Amino acid sequence: MSDDTKEYAVGYGKPPKATQFKKGRSGNPKGRPKASKNVGSMLEEVFFRKIPITENGSRREVTMLEAILRQLVNGAVKGEMRSIDRVLKLLPTVQEARRRVGGWRRCNRDRPRFRHGRPGSAGGYVW
Repeated sequence: MSDDTKEYAVGYGKPPKATQFKKGRSGNPKGRPKASKNVGSMLEEVFFRKIPITENGSRREVTMLEAILRQLVNGAVKGEMRSIDRVLKLLPTVQEARRRVGGWRRCNRDRPRFRHGRPGSAGGYVW
């Protein structure tokens, strides 16, 4: 046996040397496990992913949410009753957002401004 193990007294608050953490080695080598994504973060990831669309012969990228809303409005303009119903149900939300800001203003479409921590925000867009 070496000298340091002979002199070391095992007792309360002094575990045996063999069971102590080794020097240079973490006590938690794998680290804290990553948290699972909740539905809100998954929806945000999907809705704000960029997709290419063709509009008036030119191609550009918009968010998935903007493409969905454009399709919904286009369907309402064509006379599809379901689309008209859904657009009319969204109208109070749009009016509330418009009233809160004091009118429409254009935001940077490539980078929507998020309103973290505000329930009922307008989907991350500034109206």
